[in-house]
Amino acid sequence: MVDSRRLPAIKTHDQAGFAMYRFGAFQVEPRTHELRRSGVRIKIQEQSFVVLLKLLEQSGRVVPANSSVLRCGLPTPLLTSTLA
Repeated sequence: MVDSRRLPAIKTHDQAGFAMYRFGAFQVEPRTHELRRSGVRIKIQEQSFVVLLKLLEQSGRVVPANSSVLRCGLPTPLLTSTLA
């Protein structure tokens, strides 16, 4: 189970009107598939980015690890290590 309540994400929009998420020092831009910490881009595997984005979309809720919310749209089966 992943408790996204511990990840207080704020959904905002960039200057062009596209959605983006902020939490702590991090910023996630779904349109460009970018994760940044304090403005510095962080390399992240595609599957991990998709899971992060799905958790951000469910911010404030508990999401079971076997949830269809997490599996939906992933190119390969979800690995438990992706949630670690």
